[in-house]
Amino acid sequence: LAAANAILGAFNLLPAFPLDGGRVLQAIVWAKTHDRKRATTIAVRIGAGVAWLLIALGIGETLAFNFSGGLWYTLIGWFLLQAGQAEQRAADLALALQGHSALQIATPAGALLPADTLADAALRLMLMKGVRALPVLIGERFFGLVTLRDFTHVENTELARTYVTAIMKREPDVVTIAPTANADDALRLLGTTGFHQLPIVDTDGTFLGFVTREGVIAWLAEDRKARVPAVQP
Repeated sequence: LAAANAILGAFNLLPAFPLDGGRVLQAIVWAKTHDRKRATTIAVRIGAGVAWLLIALGIGETLAFNFSGGLWYTLIGWFLLQAGQAEQRAADLALALQGHSALQIATPAGALLPADTLADAALRLMLMKGVRALPVLIGERFFGLVTLRDFTHVENTELARTYVTAIMKREPDVVTIAPTANADDALRLLGTTGFHQLPIVDTDGTFLGFVTREGVIAWLAEDRKARVPAVQP
């Protein structure tokens, strides 16, 4: 057991993401350069080199000695390579969102549901709009969020007699974010909610839109397009 722990500890110190050694390397380079993006890029490149060495070692061992042992080295190397690329994409995304607010990357809701909407009408609207969730409002104030999953708790025959407020998740049970919050923080928070959308709600309770992964991708595409200089004829 001690030998297994020692091997695991040594492996975890390899300078490759998502291992602790990769995090330590990133922190050291960050402390020297004071540039997080550059530190991440350098750590990812070194980690990719380690990953390719493991893959080469695995292929060599497979051909020369042991198929199963070599296969493990190859799989571990491939995993480290993919993890490093994912870390680089996350760093690039965080840099692109830096300085922007949650409201700037917001996506409008497909529709707004008044609190007196019946469940069958809400379901038809969601299917017609092709959306997973809609906000429920009292006036302009955010009152709750109804998702397609919520309709599974009601019999089909009862939908026409059930108000959407009876099946929705009420505002205290829904994670929301302020419009002035950092866009990067909004995206991270979205990943922890278990929902596909994060409602943006002002201090007075006014619903302003959703943060969604699809919306962020579309915003990034538009932002990148705007940054590309026009080609002069």
